[in-house]
Amino acid sequence: FPTEKPNKKALIIGGGVGIPPMLALAEEWKGEADIVLGYRDEAFLLEEFEAVEFPVHIASDSGRIGKKGTVMDVICAAGLDADVIFACGPKPMLKAIRTWAGERGIPAYISMEERMACGVGVCLGCVCESAAVDTHSKVHNKRVCKDGPVFEAQEVVL
Repeated sequence: FPTEKPNKKALIIGGGVGIPPMLALAEEWKGEADIVLGYRDEAFLLEEFEAVEFPVHIASDSGRIGKKGTVMDVICAAGLDADVIFACGPKPMLKAIRTWAGERGIPAYISMEERMACGVGVCLGCVCESAAVDTHSKVHNKRVCKDGPVFEAQEVVL
């Protein structure tokens, strides 16, 4: 993630298996931040996130932990805003974040989670659809292993 402008307020958003990578980002972030985590029902890494000392907002499918609903439900209910967004999680969550950020003109960076075969960009097994034609395959593709895994949200189609 591009973290070179730490004077900005960030929304650090993780969902499911996308939660652990966001802990490292939260630990190194130098500006203000709100952390939003989305779980199915079982919480993990909560103590580690709370040790970072940014406000932590939690959503879960059942409402057993945090608020019932999605990370976007929590963001909207809490009236959270930011200068930049960093997110990792399932595609429906990333799509909602991309739309919300785009409507507000907030730069959003998303980490794509795709299966990778070769890891060097040759096999094209990890491609995601891109808004622009890429220079490698000459179609609307980005290679997650080579071009990412972090993309500016408007670069990819979800």
